[in-house]
Amino acid sequence: MNDLNGDIPRHMDIPRLFYSDASGSPFEHCIQCQRRLFDTNSHYLIEKAIKSYPDYGSTDTVFEYAICISCYMDLRKSLSAESSGNMEAYFHRHTDLLERRKMLLANETLDYHEWIASCVFKNTPASRCKEYQVVCECQGDQMLFTLMPYMVCGEAMDEMMDLLSNQTIDFLNGFRDRFLGPSPEIRDLLKPSRIMIL
Repeated sequence: MNDLNGDIPRHMDIPRLFYSDASGSPFEHCIQCQRRLFDTNSHYLIEKAIKSYPDYGSTDTVFEYAICISCYMDLRKSLSAESSGNMEAYFHRHTDLLERRKMLLANETLDYHEWIASCVFKNTPASRCKEYQVVCECQGDQMLFTLMPYMVCGEAMDEMMDLLSNQTIDFLNGFRDRFLGPSPEIRDLLKPSRIMIL
């Protein structure tokens, strides 16, 4: 996450984009262990899945959550070795996050919009995506510029889904149903691969 040759990540106040749409405020608790994120100055990730309606110029948040780094690492350990290896290979084939970070940090204004303007894998602009996800890393009330934030388009998410083992799909289905809700009207949108814990 933020271990980039020991440097101290640059940071900014968490943008409203990464606030909870449900509350209109910053996320306060880890979705899994319920740790208070601000009080403990914890490192955590925020993930939001967005569905876009270009004809109407609007978007909906399909799901959103914050997860502390401890729970995130525990979740990663629960994934199959096959899935983890396939995902690492996918990242290496399609992007260089360290080089991307170096290029983006050259912009002294630290405009986070530039970090999420297009898919980190496909370079597809968010404005052309029917579905996409944004992910960032935070500490307390600050968003960190580590390898994140970034955006992943629906096409890339579908490609990653094909790389998951049955064991991992079952695990992610369980995570989805337990924490994000199994309601029928959104179940199809909450495909297991659409949860970026890989």
